Amino acid sequence: MEQHLFVDESKVGDYLLVVASVPSSGLALARRRLQSLYLPRQKYIHMVRERPGRQRQILGELGAVPATFVVYRAARSAWRTDRAGREQCIKALVSDLDADQPTHVLLDRDTGVEQADRRWMRDGLHQRGIHDLVRYDHGKASQEPLLALPDILGWAWSKGGQWRAACRQIVTTTIDV
Repeated sequence: MEQHLFVDESKVGDYLLVVASVPSSGLALARRRLQSLYLPRQKYIHMVRERPGRQRQILGELGAVPATFVVYRAARSAWRTDRAGREQCIKALVSDLDADQPTHVLLDRDTGVEQADRRWMRDGLHQRGIHDLVRYDHGKASQEPLLALPDILGWAWSKGGQWRAACRQIVTTTIDV
């Protein structure tokens, strides 16, 4: 069964690359769960645009979505730029991919780093010999609701305090690069 990875970043404090992993069998349910949280005329969820009450509601529903989450963290003290942190996080993501499972990686579109993302992904996949098993693209949350998953978790994680505590139980792994 193909695994679908939805990837977004947070640049607040340390650089975070958040990955939400959803099996093919859970895609429809995950989309329905997220879309049920949309307000009238809302096209997608982006946590920084939500009011605190809505942020709590949305974060509270995250556990009902059939997804697992991994947070890759590049400490500012180790990687001085977001680009350097992103590169290390993407390389770590590629090294963690299951070499026996077809995977689709969808990165949230950031036009400033798309070309570099493609190079880092391509080089890492070829180096591991799994380039035929993994597809990767860039997309927007307005086109793929599941890109909200890493946005929601990344926002809460980077906020720290009660927000991070609220999502700690659904984060499968945190990896420092």
